Amino acid sequence: MAKLIRINFWFYHDHIDRACEAPPIERETHTHGGTRTVLWIDPTHPACYELLSDADYYADGMVEWAIEDKQMGSSLGWDVVRGARQVVKALKKAGWSLENTEQSNAYNEWVAAK
Repeated sequence: MAKLIRINFWFYHDHIDRACEAPPIERETHTHGGTRTVLWIDPTHPACYELLSDADYYADGMVEWAIEDKQMGSSLGWDVVRGARQVVKALKKAGWSLENTEQSNAYNEWVAAK
């Protein structure tokens, strides 16, 4: 297994709540006196491609939703958008790219084998 990467709790759970494919959580830690949950995933898992694709969309495409959510008194929208940006950064640092056809093919083969 590769070195685990840290990803955002809010975006990950929003992603799986919408029944999107995601790598399994390998480890969960708590920071700031247990008030903040951090998730750790294996960056070699093929579902990282789907996670990156979704995070990339949310990082820029869902800002208006986050603004409307904030105006209604909730910070969840911003938590998800900020989390998506963190996931994009972490996965790109781990070598993932939406333009990489090898990674895309590996994800498609993984989905087909399920």
